[in-house]
Parts: sequence; C-alpha cells; structure tokens
Amino acid sequence: MADKNRERHRIDPQTLDPETRRRIERRRAQRRRERRRRALILRTVCVLMMVLLIVGIVVGISTAVRSSKEKQAEKEQKAKQEQQQAEEQKNTREQKIAEARALAEQYDYEAAIENIKSIDNAMQDADLVTMLADFEEARSNLKAIPASKITHLMVRTLIADPGLVFTEQGDPAAAQNSLTVDEFQKMLQQLYDNGYVLVSIHDMVSVNDDGEFGSSSVYLPEGKKPFILSQEDVCYNTSLAGKGYATKMILENGKPVSQYQQADGTVVTGAYDVVPIVDAFLEEHPDFSYRGARGLLGFSGENGILGYQTSPADTASSGNLSDEKQDTEENTSSDSGKPAALNTQEIENVKPVLEALKAEGWEFASSSYSHVSYGESFEQTKTDADNWEAYVGSVIGETDVLFFPYGTDIADYTGYDEENETYVYLKEKGFKFFCNIDSSQYWVQIATDYVRQGRRSIDGLRLYQDAREGTDRLSDLFDASLIYDASRPDLS
Repeated sequence: MADKNRERHRIDPQTLDPETRRRIERRRAQRRRERRRRALILRTVCVLMMVLLIVGIVVGISTAVRSSKEKQAEKEQKAKQEQQQAEEQKNTREQKIAEARALAEQYDYEAAIENIKSIDNAMQDADLVTMLADFEEARSNLKAIPASKITHLMVRTLIADPGLVFTEQGDPAAAQNSLTVDEFQKMLQQLYDNGYVLVSIHDMVSVNDDGEFGSSSVYLPEGKKPFILSQEDVCYNTSLAGKGYATKMILENGKPVSQYQQADGTVVTGAYDVVPIVDAFLEEHPDFSYRGARGLLGFSGENGILGYQTSPADTASSGNLSDEKQDTEENTSSDSGKPAALNTQEIENVKPVLEALKAEGWEFASSSYSHVSYGESFEQTKTDADNWEAYVGSVIGETDVLFFPYGTDIADYTGYDEENETYVYLKEKGFKFFCNIDSSQYWVQIATDYVRQGRRSIDGLRLYQDAREGTDRLSDLFDASLIYDASRPDLS
C-alpha cells in the first residue's frame, strides 16, 4: 500500500517545467553538499577525537613514565642520602672513638667519656658501653699527685755532633752545660720506663673566680710520676753554625724540625734538638704526655728566635746575623737604651713555626732579653724586661712564665710581697710563674698571685758527677751511667 502511495505521489520530472526542475536539482545538490559537509565534520571530529585520544594516551604514558622516573630518582636520592648519612654517622662515630682513645691514653678520662656519650645511641651500643665502663674504671683508679711533688727538668740546646764539641779545642762550658742528642733520647726513654709523664706548669694550679691561684693536683695511674720539661734560651746563635749544634727550626710537612749545618757546610734537617725529639717520642708513646702537654721553651732576645734573626738591627751589627739581605726597619736606637727596630721580614718567617709549636702543645717562657741577672739592680731588670716585652714578647705572644737568668731569684725562700719592686714590676708585665734553678727534687711555692718553682738543670756536669764521681742527684729520674756519653772530656 505504501509503495502504491509513493508511486502515486512520485512526480515525473519530464512533466515539470524547466525552472521547477532546476530548483529541484539545486535542492538535491544542496542536500548532497550538506550530507558531505556533515560527513566531513563527522570524520574531522572523529579524527580529532582519535588524535586527542592518542595524545592523551601518549601524555598519560609520558607522565606515568616521568612520574615513575621521578619517583625512582627520589628513591635513589633518598637511598643515597641515607647511605651518605650512615657513612657520616659511621665516620663521626669512628672519629669520636679515636679521639676518646687518644684522650684516654693521655689520662683525660673525663673528656674521653664525654666524647663517647656524645655519639648517637651510645648507650644502646654494647661496644661503646664496654668502652665507657673501661674509662670509668680507669678514672676511678687515678691517684692525685699534688703540685708539691712535680719536679721540673731543664735542658739547654743539645749537642748534635759530640765529635765537634768534645775536643781539646772545644768549649769546656758546652761540655758541662749541654746534653748530646743521644743522651737526651736515652734520658726520655728512661724517664718513660720509670713512669714519668710530661705535665704543663699550668697544671700545678687552680684559678678561682677572682683569678687567685690555689694548689692543684694532676691525676695519674698508680706508679706514674709527673714532671715538667723546659729548654732554656732557644735562639740558635748563628755563631755556632757548623760547630755541632742545630742552627734553626723550620717546618716540614707542617711539623717542626731542626736545621743542622754540618762541618762541610751542607745543611740537613732532622731531630737535632729537643722539640723534634720529644715530638717523635710522643708519636710512639702518647702516654708520656698528660692531656697533651709538651714542654716550655724559653726565648731570649739578642740572638733572635728559633734561628730567625728577629733581633734588632744594632744587634745584627755584632755579627749575629747571616749574610742574607735583611728587611729591617730603620735603625732607631734611642736615648732610653732600647735596641733598634725589629727585623720585620724574619718575624713573618718565624710566625708559622711559632704557631705550629703552640698547636702541638708547646708553651713559651721568657729567658730574659740579654741574660742579665734579675736579682741585682731593679733598673737593670726593668730595662731588660721592657726590651723582652717589646722585641720578643711582641713576636711570640703573651706568656706568664719567667726563667730567671742564671737561675738567680729576686727574693729568698720566704716569698714575694708588694714591697719587692722587682716582683711588682714583673707581675705588671704579666708574669705569674717564676722559675729559678735548684738542685732539689722538688721546690715549689704557690701563693694566691704567683708560683715559684726550682728547675733541675740536667746537663753534662751532673751526668758526669752521677756517672763518674758517685753523686746522687739524678737517680730518682734515671741511671746516669746508662745515659752518659763516654766521649765527654774529663769534667772533674
């Protein structure tokens, strides 16, 4: 029925007029274009959707990959940081343990214990707990040794080549005053074997809030005995070059060593005097030092410091300077009797050596400026102390220790008081520790504002007397017969 209706309504184009036929054809063509446009739009939309889908997939994959990489990188970075942190903690732990052991070796158990306790989770580490217990036990077994039982040994510049000194033409005073390098090394070994331990002169006192001194103690294991070591007049007079003595102190790899001019004029370096010998001995025997103590080095003025011609220009004219061109300030000797200006270039040269000595634990003292007795004229002492302060103290830095020239004290055994103008003046200069020379085993006097101590001169004469003449001044320290150099001339 529907087909019949369509046939009934179908119009034969031939029956239509031309204009109508054209309108019909135009509408048909327009409908075809519309269909094609819609199809094109649809295809375009489809393509765009496909492209967007592909782009979305690619972006999604890329983002996922990037995110995965970032997470992996973060994970790796975190693992690296954790590993680095673990290594740092391990290194810190090992370093603190090493420091603690070094402190304990030199009897500073309190500092050693604090070092271990500062390690993270120390009390959960069985090894550290055991170490702490060992340190605590060692500390509890220390014995207090009062300042009155601390002996002070003094030596002078060592003889590096006895063959140049112990001759008929040699200086008899040198044979009496100085030990040889070999004797000094043997002395250190015997002191160590007999239980002696180096301490600082400042370990003898405590200081209250008002700056007043009180007698203190050092704490050492049973059988250990404290002693102070000092070397007087560490100047290395250049007139002794090539005559059997060290001529200068320099740094090699940051460590102080001695320069020595051999008889043929060649210069070598090594352990030719006190400092490098003690340093080498302590490297092998760190327990020979109490809390890092080394010794006291006394400096005078006229021949410079440690072989550096820091001396004023007018002193140089006496022949003590080397032939090198010196960078000095203008020679300005004044009516006050003070020397001329210091040698500024040599001062700069010696400063690194002085700093290295301080860093190792060496302490400095005054040996006076020009070796005049401080026990005679106040004016003489004042002038000398002023010169030392201006031309030596200004270079080495402040010190509160004074070695009396020739050991001559400025008062008798009763002590110092404010009526003693020499003492008052030296105190104003900053000196608080005053060291004479005394052959007693112990000579110590501690007041609220000063310390006096006798130094025992360990020299060729005393070695000779104990080893050859039967005196008994050194037997509490060592057996002189095992130290004495048989090539020494007869000193009887």
